[in-house]
Amino acid sequence: MSFDSRSNGSPDDALRAALSMPILDDARSRQPALYAPKTNIDRRVSKGRTIPMGVLNLGMPRTGTMSMQRALNILGYTCYHSSVFFSNMNDCKMWDDALDAKFFGKGTKFTRADWDRVLGD
Repeated sequence: MSFDSRSNGSPDDALRAALSMPILDDARSRQPALYAPKTNIDRRVSKGRTIPMGVLNLGMPRTGTMSMQRALNILGYTCYHSSVFFSNMNDCKMWDDALDAKFFGKGTKFTRADWDRVLGD
């Protein structure tokens, strides 16, 4: 790790300085969900979807999915975005289980009810 010599020579000081930069504060204000404390929602025990899915928008990283999510939110749709991984690690486990079942034959096949729990409102 490199660090700026203007930060008293300590990598910790450089990290603290980087974290206090205005650009990070701007990111926090634009995408507060990415910086939210862990929510610990266990979707495996949720009832699943209560509102029918209206739109499914899939995209590779850095292709405007966050902008699309914001636009759909403005139009009144509730959106699930992969950024939730940062605030709810239980979602990561469910996606991991889904990928294991689909591509590696581990566990049980994900059903519509399972997907409704993962992507539910």
